[in-house]
Amino acid sequence: MENERASWRSEALGPARKLDLSDGGIRAHVTGEGPPIVFVHGALVNANLWRKVVPRLDGHTRVTLDLPLGSHLEPMPAGADLSPPALALMIAEAIEALGLDEVTMVGNDTGGGLTQLMAVRRPERIARLVLTSCDAFDNFPPRLFRIVLTPAQIPGVIPVAFAGFRLRPLRRLPIAYGWLSNEPIEREAEDSFVLPVLTRRGIRRDVRKLLAGLDPKYTLDAAARLTAFEKPVLIAWSTDDRFFPPADAERLAKVLPDARLERLFGNGATAFRAAFDLVPDQLGVLWAIRDRAGAIVDFQTGYSNPAMARMIGVPSEVSIGRRLLEEAPDFGEDETYARMRGVLESGQPAVVEVAVASRDGPIGRVRGVFLHRAIPFGADGVLNLVTDVTE
Repeated sequence: MENERASWRSEALGPARKLDLSDGGIRAHVTGEGPPIVFVHGALVNANLWRKVVPRLDGHTRVTLDLPLGSHLEPMPAGADLSPPALALMIAEAIEALGLDEVTMVGNDTGGGLTQLMAVRRPERIARLVLTSCDAFDNFPPRLFRIVLTPAQIPGVIPVAFAGFRLRPLRRLPIAYGWLSNEPIEREAEDSFVLPVLTRRGIRRDVRKLLAGLDPKYTLDAAARLTAFEKPVLIAWSTDDRFFPPADAERLAKVLPDARLERLFGNGATAFRAAFDLVPDQLGVLWAIRDRAGAIVDFQTGYSNPAMARMIGVPSEVSIGRRLLEEAPDFGEDETYARMRGVLESGQPAVVEVAVASRDGPIGRVRGVFLHRAIPFGADGVLNLVTDVTE
């Protein structure tokens, strides 16, 4: 029964293919047709991590790798190299074995760190990268996991260290999956994450080797070499991630020549939107866009509540992601733009009454007298609260 639960993979991922690579075999789930996207998961999860993402990307060949990172099905050969450079090579070999080219790579958690290594060591089949909240720089692995999982490198310790994960409530602890997910994970997926290491001796051996090999020297070296990676990179990062600091996203955006940083609301997203959607005044969040020197060069819409959408005449879902100066280059000379920059540079809120003549602004047409309150928000954002005081 436990073997069946450990082996479960979502049907949404597509059928599995066995790939014979230099250091052993791995599985890859492939579905769909079109430009290829390859998903790389982190440690102690598997291809099921992407089970809700894959169905939303119709029109692409979607590949979810089942890597030997602790929740895989078949142990690797005893002599297999599971160091980060070898794992990055394994990903490159899998792409080659599947005959893919011009690939969009998507990495999360440990998988994001491995994707960075692949990008600087085997970039030839990569068209672009997407790095979601993940290991980077000296955070490989995150400090808490480094401390908690160090004893697991000792033979015989893993069955004891992981035994509590047979109980579902313990899986929600911060040292397990509690701080890695916004909501409880479905039982089928969660079992597939934790049971392989609990039920299979060969998987435990692979986990010991994996944990022993994780070292910030690899991601620091990759970061130094990413300056030469000139292909497009999207950095999609949670603003309140407890393991992967938003500062690492900022650093990656400065290191990579063609990077775009998108900040995502994290654990508090649902409550945040529910509360702010009810605010009767116009409310929105803009994230700063900075150049490699750290100077603010634009702002990007991160959130607009319904009242803001009505005022500017642009639906919330349409305004998200729009850059102000791309929409209206002259807005860079506007006092509102200067005010928002000043709020971030000083760290102090600003409250100003503004008269706006009828005109097309960067996010729509506005007119009247407004009380504008600009407040520093999150890692590098400005919360704008606007009250119409037109008489």
